[in-house]
Amino acid sequence: MDGTIAELKGFEVKPNGELQLIKIFQASVFEAFLKGTILEEYISDKELFKLISERRTMSRMLSDYGEQKSTSISTAKRLAEFLGEDIIKDKGLYCRFVIANVPRDAPITERTIPLAIFQ
Repeated sequence: MDGTIAELKGFEVKPNGELQLIKIFQASVFEAFLKGTILEEYISDKELFKLISERRTMSRMLSDYGEQKSTSISTAKRLAEFLGEDIIKDKGLYCRFVIANVPRDAPITERTIPLAIFQ
């Protein structure tokens, strides 16, 4: 409690072998930690979602993909469930999503969550 760090576990900024996004996020979290403030004060939800989400644009209509599986297709289907079928009637659908870590045994394509759900 004297303002110094005696022991620090779980933080590592990797210079190589990671996506640039991961490096920036790690450095931001580490910088905020060293300032002694909380993450909620350092970064807004909107900024956080921008850093941890993926985005894809579907070049065709959802129905054109048939039984194919992808993160974009799963996201589009969930968007339709959430916002209505009109959202998927045209090609060029913009999908922004995060990938849940559970259920761990499910394929990544089944773990997508559209960001629209959080907004």
